Amino acid sequence: MSKQNAQVIQYGGRKTLARIPTHSDIISECDNGLTAILQQSLSDKQL
Repeated sequence: MSKQNAQVIQYGGRKTLARIPTHSDIISECDNGLTAILQQSLSDKQL
């Protein structure tokens, strides 16, 4: 089971970034359903 940790980065002692997107966040945001299409295609090939 994976565990996601929140990150807080402080720079210049004034501002903080509450969260920096992880690689997985970026991939899931840009996926546009391609993972489901790929999984279905692979599933069809196994029959």
